[in-house]
Amino acid sequence: MDITFEGKNYFIQRNEEESDNSLYNRMMFIVKQRPSNEEELKKESRYSNIWINSTLLGCEYSDKLTNIINKKSINI
Repeated sequence: MDITFEGKNYFIQRNEEESDNSLYNRMMFIVKQRPSNEEELKKESRYSNIWINSTLLGCEYSDKLTNIINKKSINI
């Protein structure tokens, strides 16, 4: 799905069987990180999946990864 944020266009791939709510939240997570190139977009997309799994599904991850996600989620 395409989204424009602060004048930049992003294409965020919907995960298989992903709900609209999950996709919207992941999209907002990604664009609020302001990725500036394709590599950063892919990295933030991976982080968005971890964030959404933690937030909506209650999944738990290592302390290191949880700290990274917590810092990134402040921007949302």
